[in-house]
Amino acid sequence: MKNALWAVVSLSNFIYNFKPVCVSVLKSNPAINWYEKIGFEKVSTFEKHVVMQFMNNTIDTKYNFCLNITLP
Repeated sequence: MKNALWAVVSLSNFIYNFKPVCVSVLKSNPAINWYEKIGFEKVSTFEKHVVMQFMNNTIDTKYNFCLNITLP
């Protein structure tokens, strides 16, 4: 799962030029710890959920994608 999420973040960074990648997680969801472990940090807290943002400097470079695009 971690590899898949890093692939999504890497692709998002390529397409959207390193704009923030955020997730919204219910406070009762134990996945909050998993997100923190792989590089997300809490940026906002609400009544029932938290918003977490991926910190780009924590991505493992072996999961970065290299896309070769040939334009006509």
